[in-house]
Amino acid sequence: MVLNNKILRVLQMQPRDVRTVQLYKKYNTLPIPELHKYQILLLAHKFLYHSNKLPAAFDGYFVPNSAVYSYSTRSSSDLHLPHKLLLVKN
Repeated sequence: MVLNNKILRVLQMQPRDVRTVQLYKKYNTLPIPELHKYQILLLAHKFLYHSNKLPAAFDGYFVPNSAVYSYSTRSSSDLHLPHKLLLVKN
């Protein structure tokens, strides 16, 4: 992350006291963590509204919470990512 900010500063010839938000705005991009969140949201949107445009590997990638839990909650229509698909290293 720090390296990305340094690269943007050098490319734009900006001093160190310029806020990083301004650097990203000028290049119309997002910081890496925000870009990652955005890509996940795009995937979820395609899964919900344009699932025919996704490869078959994404079939069943997300399931509604109502399929996981037998009781009704406010978040029963939200998406659930099964634990077997989580990419977390222990």
